[in-house]
Amino acid sequence: MQHFDADILADINKAFYFVFVSDTGKQIIYFGKTVEELEKHMKELYEEHRFFTIHAVTSTVNAEFFICRKCGNKLFKSTYAQKIMQELEKLDLCFSCKHWFDWCNRDKTDTNSVVINGNHYHISQDAVRGDMSFSGFSGREFTIKFNDGRTIVTHNMWHQGDIPDIFLKDFPDNAVFG
Repeated sequence: MQHFDADILADINKAFYFVFVSDTGKQIIYFGKTVEELEKHMKELYEEHRFFTIHAVTSTVNAEFFICRKCGNKLFKSTYAQKIMQELEKLDLCFSCKHWFDWCNRDKTDTNSVVINGNHYHISQDAVRGDMSFSGFSGREFTIKFNDGRTIVTHNMWHQGDIPDIFLKDFPDNAVFG
């Protein structure tokens, strides 16, 4: 486990974070107010994964945060990806909630959005047959029967994920697999 010099990290008026990448490629960003918090996170990660690489340790002077109005999570303001941070702050949404907020707004007019059993999918135009390398689910065929009577067969469907409970009312099921 890598140890960081306390002189670099120990400023109680700053918030610190490090980017962790496990041996399986999983990437996590941890925030901490003190060196002790960061070392605790690093120890827990080491015990769980036994190997990881720290890609960045940095601090933000006078760290500020805002609370996501949808889920209540605390989001630290930073200069990283400033345009995105400004948009998140303007909407008072964390990154995850903004993802679902955007899909909710898009789904109002997009007839290729699919919700089945609380999972969100999007149907894109099928690729030229034979070149399925950039198709959703590697070009696997799906038949989707929409509640409005339409049936679509696609080889290019993308999964956005399980819809969080706080968004389920905004995404009623609109189809079944056929």
